[in-house]
Amino acid sequence: DAEALPISLNVLAELAQKGHAYAKALHYRELEFQTNPASCFESLININKKLDQYDAASGLLKVVQQMQKRVPPGELRELYKVQESWLAKLGHWDEALVKYDKKLAENPRDGKALAGKIKCLDALGRWEDAIQLC
Repeated sequence: DAEALPISLNVLAELAQKGHAYAKALHYRELEFQTNPASCFESLININKKLDQYDAASGLLKVVQQMQKRVPPGELRELYKVQESWLAKLGHWDEALVKYDKKLAENPRDGKALAGKIKCLDALGRWEDAIQLC
């Protein structure tokens, strides 16, 4: 727009999200996604979840996986990696648990991974396994 304010889409999306204007935040994040997708995956998942659009959030996970396959191996590929926390937020507990286990195998002292694993075990009703980790 010729009369648009020179405010970045990221700032507009953050402000809309803080103001609980999730539909507007989704609009801004989708525009941002077109130019810089790696920076807004998690935010798009959160916004879609807030709007009860679980299918859209799950679809975003598939898009991230497809994008990761197209990116050459290296540092940039890490930006297009499905995060464990995204899977857990969407209730994909088994998949998240596998990813948390891999993270803990690499670094057994990773507190976030341990907390995520316990959350997954709790959601899956595997309380004995969760208690053993404490």
